[in-house]
Amino acid sequence: MQLPPLSEILDSMRVVQLPLRKTFRGIDVREAVLFEGPEGWGEFAPFRDHTIEHSANWLAAAIELAHEPFPLLIRNEVAINAIVPALPIDEVATWAEAAHHHYGVRTFKLKCGSPDFADDVARVMALNAVCEAITNSKIRIDVNGAWSVDDAILRINQIAELCGQRLEYVEQPVSSLADCAVIRAGVTTPIAVDEGVRLLADARMHVEAVRAAGDIAILKAIPLGGVRRALDIAEALEMPAVVSGSMDTSVGLAQGLALAAALPQLDYACGFLTGSLLAQDVIGQPLVPSNGVLSAARVSPELPLLKQLDARVDSDTKNYWRERLAASYRILEAA
Repeated sequence: MQLPPLSEILDSMRVVQLPLRKTFRGIDVREAVLFEGPEGWGEFAPFRDHTIEHSANWLAAAIELAHEPFPLLIRNEVAINAIVPALPIDEVATWAEAAHHHYGVRTFKLKCGSPDFADDVARVMALNAVCEAITNSKIRIDVNGAWSVDDAILRINQIAELCGQRLEYVEQPVSSLADCAVIRAGVTTPIAVDEGVRLLADARMHVEAVRAAGDIAILKAIPLGGVRRALDIAEALEMPAVVSGSMDTSVGLAQGLALAAALPQLDYACGFLTGSLLAQDVIGQPLVPSNGVLSAARVSPELPLLKQLDARVDSDTKNYWRERLAASYRILEAA
């Protein structure tokens, strides 16, 4: 990929801080940088706890989005799953019912890995009760690598007993690929690998380890460095895939949708209902599904709104993002 001049990116960049409806990943505000290129707007929004090396992938994806057309899209619509944060237990059912009612989704990904597993169980039971009333509903559990190997096997089997055939898979129950492979050999529930793909320098160099660790690969276009690189990884892995967003604004979400729409095979609902977590977006009507699906199309921010959001951000925050973008750019330049 040909890098545009750094000065060109910095000249058009806008920084936004978007409040969330609920705390997610330990944050209440989602920060993002948007900048304009010949194909439209790109989005650079690595989380603050990510390394600069990993942030460089996010910048590569943002440059791709702003400077290159989408690859050939082979489907117009993508089925969507809802995400259910680690909410207070009495709010889980209301959140899931609202997602089904407003957006038509039938698949729900529940965040687990609480310090007290009893809280995870209670959330699973609350979600499962909602799903019993929804035809063809599915539940996914996302642990983000929080469990030990011994705990994971016992807990997955316990959750499987609660949910039965409704449990579609458990995502990243433990942190390493090697430990995921041990878990996979000890349970009948399918295992999906997220961090085990996303945090590798290049998953194409670890194909056998990823295949041993999981039945399903979670692909996120932006952390993987863009749609084209994610497609290359999918081709190398030759595994069923679920495509997911990265807590993006609607601009970045469109890039993930492009990946889902371009994959040769897509058998699972994808994780693009994160727009419902944003209390505000860079467009007036955030990108959310209707009847359980979203269409793949490029999204541009509404410029008056973008300027207003950028004007609210303090100078220290803007300087932080300018420096982080520039540091990420230098890594891409050196590569």
